[in-house]
Amino acid sequence: MCLIRPRISLGTVQRLDEVAGQAEHANFLPRIVAVMSGTAKCVLIVEDSPDDLRLLGRQLRQFQIEQIAFSTGTAALEYLFDPSNPLPAAILLDLILPQMHGFDVLREVRRTERTKELPVIIVTSSAQEKDALKYYRVGINGFLVKPVQAGELRETLVPLGIESKENGGGFGGSSAVAA
Repeated sequence: MCLIRPRISLGTVQRLDEVAGQAEHANFLPRIVAVMSGTAKCVLIVEDSPDDLRLLGRQLRQFQIEQIAFSTGTAALEYLFDPSNPLPAAILLDLILPQMHGFDVLREVRRTERTKELPVIIVTSSAQEKDALKYYRVGINGFLVKPVQAGELRETLVPLGIESKENGGGFGGSSAVAA
């Protein structure tokens, strides 16, 4: 399979919910699903479900937080490991993904110098405590159960220094962008 790797422009405006609806018909090829406009700081979403992607995107927009979304872990890692791309402030990572399981994505993020300090929040449908503990041992910063409630998402992001523009002047804290 040929992997198409588009160049990313953070100035490109495309609503995440519109693209998620289109992605249902595109069979989720390994590519960027959406890029929101604004600053280089954003939350990267790795989610293959159009409904869950739409919900997370809507909630982040509600908090005025920018986002980049990928439908596969492979595409997300390709973006993250390219030094010409700005790093996100955090990653929202689904576990059950096509091509590469979310746990494998997490391990790659944690073992790579460029990305090992990025906050990673698992977003999954499993509410089992043993699952959460397994991922905390590998170095996640949060664990959210689908469907994610807006309040839970905010409570997870704020301690990481990611605040809404209306409640903190942006993402707050220090930048997660590596040189």
